[in-house]
Amino acid sequence: MPVTMRYVRCSSIRLQLAESSLAQISETQGVSLDKLVEQVQQYKQIQAEVRKDLTSKIKQTLLSVVMASDIDMDYIIDPEEVDVLIMRMKALPSIEFNEAGFRTAIQQGDGSIMAFLNAHLRDDAVIAKEKIFVF
Repeated sequence: MPVTMRYVRCSSIRLQLAESSLAQISETQGVSLDKLVEQVQQYKQIQAEVRKDLTSKIKQTLLSVVMASDIDMDYIIDPEEVDVLIMRMKALPSIEFNEAGFRTAIQQGDGSIMAFLNAHLRDDAVIAKEKIFVF
């Protein structure tokens, strides 16, 4: 028997044993296996919604910190405002902050708050790729 067929067969046996074990557990608990699977799916959905809500709140906090650091309220983070903003960013709980990446991003947008937000905080894929903020 080829190695792949043996691997598939072993995997199949392990899955059958796992299913059997879950069925026994669910019978002793008085819950059907289908109900257990349904609850796991609901939990995953709730977890995704909580993560989305948390991400939105973190982005909102970041926006508030950036806006509060714009002392002259011109929607530009001037060089003299950057250091205060960085200190505030570092003080945020549960957010890892890449200072060098942030300084580069601010400079590339000429300090424009809107340019920074549009380029670096709107898209979750961009946030994950750049790693200026990790949360």
